[in-house]
Amino acid sequence: MSVVLDSNLVAALLLPLPHRPQVRAKRAEWVAAGERLVAPTLMEYEVCSTLRKAVLAGWVEPQELPELVTQMRRLDIEIVPPTLALHIAALRWAEQLGRLRTYDAQYMAVAEGFGADFWTADVKLFNRAQQLGLSWVHCIAAPPESPA
Repeated sequence: MSVVLDSNLVAALLLPLPHRPQVRAKRAEWVAAGERLVAPTLMEYEVCSTLRKAVLAGWVEPQELPELVTQMRRLDIEIVPPTLALHIAALRWAEQLGRLRTYDAQYMAVAEGFGADFWTADVKLFNRAQQLGLSWVHCIAAPPESPA
């Protein structure tokens, strides 16, 4: 089975973000279960942008960036290169999600293509996916479901 990781989860593995403990615990579960971790190529660009923002916010020093990028590459996340089919699927997902841009939709397209679960820390994206009935989209920051 495969799990698609949003860039915000990968960033949390590298930076002291609020949901870092949950992401680390979930990643340990996935690794122990032998899950295949995947993400679109876009993920690396987004994480690098987040790392740059972390420098500007004073969370990390500029000289730490090469090591953080090296750590990102060592996370054993399979990078899925763009294809025509993925771009077309991302455009469709952007439409369904009501998004102007296709960034989030690229992750959705990869998850759909792999028949995988998609995990994010983006509560708005998760809520929209739930409105669409997408049970394969999960949010690390979402409150647990209450028992019926």
